[in-house]
Amino acid sequence: MNIALIPARSGSKSIKNKNIKLFLKKPLIYWSLLALENSRTIDQIFIAIDDDKYEKIIKKFNFKKVKVFNRSKKTSKDSSQTEEVLLEFVNKKNLKANDYVFLVQPTSPYVQSHEFDKAYKLLRKSKKNSLLSAVHSKVFFWNKKGVPLNYDLKKRPRRQDNEGIFIENGAFYINTVRNILKTKNRLTKPICIFKMQNQTLLELDEPNDWILGEFIKKKFFNDGK
Repeated sequence: MNIALIPARSGSKSIKNKNIKLFLKKPLIYWSLLALENSRTIDQIFIAIDDDKYEKIIKKFNFKKVKVFNRSKKTSKDSSQTEEVLLEFVNKKNLKANDYVFLVQPTSPYVQSHEFDKAYKLLRKSKKNSLLSAVHSKVFFWNKKGVPLNYDLKKRPRRQDNEGIFIENGAFYINTVRNILKTKNRLTKPICIFKMQNQTLLELDEPNDWILGEFIKKKFFNDGK
């Protein structure tokens, strides 16, 4: 079985109630749910919430696959890590070891339904343990000491010759229950990378991200029209 989990904590220091803040006239979390609901790969969708008003909003969407998972106070703190609620969910739901869990972030509303399907097929074909979404970049990175991280300063490659680097975009991760319980992590080596459009690199974590995020959704993704 393929199960999606969306962590949706109500508390947010940067943007109040970020996950239900209107994004193109819909609560932000709606877009991730829509993509998952229409995915042929996903069997069930769970939203890990800590506030009843989230459940009321979610029910209005009338999605058939969606269910609510009430996360504990322990995994709903500002300091709580995503892995904590992931492990809580996997343990409480008594999932099968070979079930796949799609960990999906509501702050990346650009994922399309077919991308979940393609990513799952890619992971199975690769025979690797887990998968993460990322964008491919040919940007040259430097550290604060003024040292280049991904190229030789004396042999600066031409852009067309630069193999580039993959940047985690935080959209989604796929792993089996067995691996999650073993490593207590959303990812388990060896890891497969699923390439997404560069525009998906923007995560909605700060107020200034909102305007740009809505523009990107309308401009580059059909379901944002």
